[in-house]
Amino acid sequence: WVYLFQHALTHEVAYESLPYARRQMLHQAMADWLAARFAANLRPYYTLLAYHYNRAGIHEEGLLYALSAANDARDIFANQEAAELYKLAESHLLALGREERWETAVTLYLSRGECLRFLGDFNTAMQDVEQAITLAEAHQDPLRLAQSYNLMADLKYRHGSYDEMNQFTNKVIRELTEQIPVVDLATAYRWSGVAATVSGAYEIALEQLHHAETLCYQIQN
Repeated sequence: WVYLFQHALTHEVAYESLPYARRQMLHQAMADWLAARFAANLRPYYTLLAYHYNRAGIHEEGLLYALSAANDARDIFANQEAAELYKLAESHLLALGREERWETAVTLYLSRGECLRFLGDFNTAMQDVEQAITLAEAHQDPLRLAQSYNLMADLKYRHGSYDEMNQFTNKVIRELTEQIPVVDLATAYRWSGVAATVSGAYEIALEQLHHAETLCYQIQN
């Protein structure tokens, strides 16, 4: 049976009158139906699937669809919506065990950090990147470390913390050069050049920016 409510309050009262277990079952049934009915193209339904699996308390699917919806929102610069969806995804991630899914956690924190950067919430973004750095360092992952350090350098620049910004770019250049893709190394040199520029060290800035340019030509970027 499908019931239509003409008033939101009526809907809310009816919903709240259902036992919690019954509500979870209905949300799971709706999510499973959507997943089966639109299996050929689930993308338009990621947010709805995330909502229903979240209300059903199903963490695997909840994480999958919340992340998918968040990434889609981020890609069209709907940053506030993306940040909220990443928060929802994080709740599922923590329920499942962050350490067991640390790679997903790093990606989530960096993605949310980028959204928060665009929203101008630099302090919260840095908290996310710090979590990404902690996980990447613990698992000795040079690529994710470089991505984390570069994003932190970006945030320190916007925050006006130029000395700290330079520390993070130096970590990439001095410690990770041989272990990361050229594009990430070029990004570090670019931010190093910016840090030198704002500090008035123009010769160093030109040298670092020239390194970045050379690497970009190397990969035709």
